[in-house]
Amino acid sequence: MERGYGPGEIVYIIIRNPHAQDVAHVQQAAIVQHPEQPNKLALFSHYQQISKKR
Repeated sequence: MERGYGPGEIVYIIIRNPHAQDVAHVQQAAIVQHPEQPNKLALFSHYQQISKKR
């Protein structure tokens, strides 16, 4: 299934840990206009690591 995406849509990306095969994070990202190439799209995501309290 092929689908076109547009600015303002929310997608989910998977970030894998290259050092541990079984560790990955799912993160939300927004599709935006590329800031330097107006005819292209880019992903905007904000990674925030959550620390555990002991």
